Amino acid sequence: MDFLRTDKAWFGFIFGMIVPPLGLVFFMELNDYLQGHLFNGGHLSFKFIYIMSIACNMLPFLVAKRHRLDHQMQGLVAATMLYSMALMGYIYWLFERMA
Repeated sequence: MDFLRTDKAWFGFIFGMIVPPLGLVFFMELNDYLQGHLFNGGHLSFKFIYIMSIACNMLPFLVAKRHRLDHQMQGLVAATMLYSMALMGYIYWLFERMA
C-alpha cells in the first residue's frame, strides 16, 4: 500500500474525486434504511446528503495530514472545492426553478 503515500497533487485530486460519490452512495443507502425502519417515515434531506458526501473528503485529508503529504492535501482541497462549487450551483439552479 505504498502507492497511498504518493505525495503528488494529481493523486490527491483523483482520490478526492472518488471519495464523495462513495459517501453519496452510503448516505443514500442510510436514507433508504431510515425510511424503511422508522415508524414515522424519517428521512434525510437531499441537501444534507450531498453536503455530507462532500464532507467525506475530510477522512483522506486527515490521513494525508497525519503522514505529512502536503501536495496530496492540496489536490484533495482542490477536488473538494470543485464539488462544493458544483453543489452550490446545483442548489441555486434548483431553487431558481422552484420559484
